[in-house]
Amino acid sequence: MHLILYKINKKDNQLYDIISHNIDKFNNPFFYKIKSDDGLEHDVFEGTISDEKITIYFDGNVNFIWLSIKYSQFLNHKSYYERVINFEKKIFKLFSNNLDLYRADEILLDDLAINKGIYWYRDDNANEIFNNWIQNEERLHWFKIELPYNEISFELFLKERQ
Repeated sequence: MHLILYKINKKDNQLYDIISHNIDKFNNPFFYKIKSDDGLEHDVFEGTISDEKITIYFDGNVNFIWLSIKYSQFLNHKSYYERVINFEKKIFKLFSNNLDLYRADEILLDDLAINKGIYWYRDDNANEIFNNWIQNEERLHWFKIELPYNEISFELFLKERQ
């Protein structure tokens, strides 16, 4: 299962502060700690916003929001497409439109980890690493979300993909 994820150019502590200061915007918010494979402990957030379950691991110089929708569902089904668009509008509002945000297929991160190392996102240049690398990936599997947020219909989205 390859979920939709969002790359956010916010360090772990910056993102944690934004989420914790806006905790009232989430349903069923829950923070907990886990240890990564290298033994470092970091915070994790799970909650629901715009009726969508998300998970955030606060563990790097860039961080990711995992949305519990498969990327293939988003690409192929109008109802999932609309759910993702509604979620993205809420996320931009939550962050006061102050985001460097990419929507991507989770499988792309697996490829990046193979090429740059499993903990590449902790590197001081993690944002540059991601932004330079993603440009060479198939555009069907990622999208840089620009401001102002431009919502298009599912039908137009399908047409642009062809």
